[in-house]
Amino acid sequence: MQTVRIRTSQNVEIDYEVAGLGDRVLGRIIDVGVLTGVLYIFYFIFLFFFASIFQDIQ
Repeated sequence: MQTVRIRTSQNVEIDYEVAGLGDRVLGRIIDVGVLTGVLYIFYFIFLFFFASIFQDIQ
C-alpha cells in the first residue's frame, strides 16, 4: 500500500495508508445508502406534516 506523510505546523509527521479502490467504493456505497435513508425519513416527515395541514384545511 502507498503511504502519505504529512508534516504539521508543530513539526510532527503523520503517516497513513491511502485507501484502496475497494475501500473507496464500499465507502461510497455506504455514504449513498445513509444519505438515501435520511432523505426518505425527511420526505415522510414532510409528507405527513403537510398532509395533516391540508387535511385540517378541508
